[in-house]
Amino acid sequence: MPLITQFEPIQVTLQTDQVRDIPCGTKGGVMINFEKIELLTGFIRTVYETLLNYGVQYDNTWIYDKIHHEINQQVYIDMFDQAKLDSFLCHMWEQLVCAKSSY
Repeated sequence: MPLITQFEPIQVTLQTDQVRDIPCGTKGGVMINFEKIELLTGFIRTVYETLLNYGVQYDNTWIYDKIHHEINQQVYIDMFDQAKLDSFLCHMWEQLVCAKSSY
């Protein structure tokens, strides 16, 4: 008979995650800070598969760390038009979702 040694509650419905205080350097050397980016997230894979591969802190790998990385890789000073920035983030997120759902 299997023993349960640990319990972690996991939200499996859609949720809004907030990534806060994202520093970003421009190519001109100016440091800027994004106060908050909000994402509507949910499971692409099965809950079991995600937890098996990434553990209960899966959101650090696939949401928080990824957003920090992408912002620092892609954002340039001419993207401070809110519509351009929103469009960029939506496109980046769609690419990530498509890439991960093909596993």
